[in-house]
Amino acid sequence: MKRLEAAQRGLTARIPRLILCFCVLQPLLDILAFWKDALGIPALVLTILRFLTFAGLTGMGFLVSRRKRRYIYLAVFALLYLAGHSLAASRMGYLAPFEDLTDQLRVLMLFFTTAAMMSFLDRSERAFWVMESGLMLALGIMAAAVGLSILTGTDPHTYLGKQTGVLGWFLWPNSQSAILSMLTPLSIAWCLKRFRGRVLPVAVVASGCFCLLFLLGTRLAFVCIPVLGGGMAVCIWLADRKAKGCALAVLLAAALFTALYPVSPMREALRKSAENSVVLQQRIDDAAQAQGAAPGAERTENLDALAAAYRYNLQGIVDRFGLERTARVYDFTLKRSEIFDDRRKKRVFNELLMEDAGALSRWFGLEVSRMSQQTELYDFYADEWEPGVEYFAAENDLHGVFYSGGWVLLAGTLSWMLWYGVRALLALIRRGKEVFNVFFAAHCGAYCVFFVFAYATNSVLRQTRNIFCVSAVLAGLWYLSRRGEEKPGPGEEDSV
Repeated sequence: MKRLEAAQRGLTARIPRLILCFCVLQPLLDILAFWKDALGIPALVLTILRFLTFAGLTGMGFLVSRRKRRYIYLAVFALLYLAGHSLAASRMGYLAPFEDLTDQLRVLMLFFTTAAMMSFLDRSERAFWVMESGLMLALGIMAAAVGLSILTGTDPHTYLGKQTGVLGWFLWPNSQSAILSMLTPLSIAWCLKRFRGRVLPVAVVASGCFCLLFLLGTRLAFVCIPVLGGGMAVCIWLADRKAKGCALAVLLAAALFTALYPVSPMREALRKSAENSVVLQQRIDDAAQAQGAAPGAERTENLDALAAAYRYNLQGIVDRFGLERTARVYDFTLKRSEIFDDRRKKRVFNELLMEDAGALSRWFGLEVSRMSQQTELYDFYADEWEPGVEYFAAENDLHGVFYSGGWVLLAGTLSWMLWYGVRALLALIRRGKEVFNVFFAAHCGAYCVFFVFAYATNSVLRQTRNIFCVSAVLAGLWYLSRRGEEKPGPGEEDSV
């Protein structure tokens, strides 16, 4: 018992250092994942490193926590859910249990890592400021990776086929977009407090954040520039009327990069997509008409024509569920906009899987290995097909959590996510003057970004590289809602 207490005291004293290490480790693991093939590192090794990192974070959080029951309740929920999910998957015949468990843990980790970050913030007065500083340092590492990828010519591009957008040494554009968008308001708030309202540092940091979003080139990243810039400018002004110069600097930086839209990577990607859409529609029309479809027809019940048209992007669904069933779901369409709607395609595939799986799978989800199909994949640029495996993981997190975890996991995840927002809103209503400050506004902004990305992409709830950032946002919101006070910056009593 004495050894356990000594270990707890030792960990509690080291909480700031631990948080800083975890913050820095995340982008370094992401960069390592990018270079794993060149370095000859097996993907399994990186997966194990990720899970060991989060297991260590959760274990340390449990040891220092004053509320260990929180972890017990979460563990009971996770075990009961996994038992139900395993039963649902085994009724259909388990294909790959280890791969499926890994996929499930990606979502369940959010609960435990957030609880651990809450425990850290609860036990150390320095933890909040160190967490904000660590996230700023992580953003700096990402910015350096982007800059080096440009200088060395190793940037893979956000849109590889279109050769546009700067992704840096990272693998998933939407995931990177979510992380940068969440870190933008937090970094601006950190800079404002760290440099005590000096305009130049705030302008530099805000411009750097908006530049990263601009170069990345995804639509959500670009939309976040004016939204986060305008929102943070207003909040800075409301929190401290003397900081109107900083508020104006943030607003002008956002306006500048928004005004650069005509030369943005996003606009170039949209232009090329529009050009490609015309070509795709022509190829679909030619293929359908060769099988007897009427010229200019937007739909047909000629199955031969539909088979020729659907081969371009729906062949995986046809191979799994048959042409007639696929045609009925798509209302016999020949429109490119529907045939090449990947978001809908993946949703349709999983809905049909759910129909075949039965009621238990709707409650506890499908095995992830069933969300793929051996088929012929179409290469637009080469205008040819080649055999391969198509994956049908849903293109937004909320649908994805439902398909892989059923109503039980979706309800649990949504309840967990919403609790922090409701708690913050109630704190703002009841104790607005005490609670509201620039950090509170920044975490609220990052929380809203998190929800938007969870709704629109598959980049925050089912990507291990995003879990730590999301956990920090949620735990920070919890901490600020509870305390309603700002933590001192460097040079004061709680400095790093």
